[in-house]
Parts: sequence; structure tokens; C-alpha cells
Amino acid sequence: MKKDNASAVFEFGGGVDCAQAKLGLQPPFGPPGHPSFPNNHCLQSFLVAHCLEAVTPKDATTGNPIYQYQLNWLAERIAVNRERAGLHYPSDTAGGRFLARHLFDDYLLQWPQSGGTASRFTQLLTAARGEWP
Repeated sequence: MKKDNASAVFEFGGGVDCAQAKLGLQPPFGPPGHPSFPNNHCLQSFLVAHCLEAVTPKDATTGNPIYQYQLNWLAERIAVNRERAGLHYPSDTAGGRFLARHLFDDYLLQWPQSGGTASRFTQLLTAARGEWP
């Protein structure tokens, strides 16, 4: 069975007893029929930020990715703007952030590869690191 981040969101959020965020202004097509927890836009933006942090060069003094602050700031802004729009609660954002970190660390980086070789995702990260000047 193929897993993607949307199915992970529904599996993770389905067992949590949270109220669904309600919109102040209703769009013509109606609100979605799924819970607002966790914030999928937050999950996606932080997951992309973690991937980019993994390939960007590290600062010589701190050892942190050189664009870590900017990437996390942008991911956080995307998530919080969804709250401001009335689509999510802060708990939705916290859930999306948590899920992104754990999907990256515990799933993508550990993705098993037959034959004991590095995962395909890890191979792609290594190749992407080589593209930075």
C-alpha cells in the first residue's frame, strides 16, 4: 500500500479528538469533510524545509544549515497564516510540525532499501548536496 503525506495526516489526525476549525466566511464549495488536525500545509512546508536543510551547506561556526532560520521562518509563516485565515487552530499547526519532523527523521531517512544499501531518499540527498557551490 502506497503511503503519502495525506494518508499520514488522516491516519495521525483521525485518532485525535479535536474540534474542526470552522471558517468565518464559507466558500461556495463548502468546508472540507475532514478534520483540520493536523495542519497539512504546515506538515508539507516543514517537510520541505527539513529536506532543504539536509542539503544546504552547514555554517562553519555553528554546524547548522546556513538557511535554517529562513526555511523555518517561511514554513512557520505558512502554517500560522492558515490559523489567521480561520482554517486551523494552533494545535493543528503543532501537530503538523511534529509530524513533519518525525516523518523526515523516522520515515524518509530510514526508508529501507534492499541489500543493505543507503535508502534512495538518502542517495538523493547526497546527490543534491553535491549541487551546492
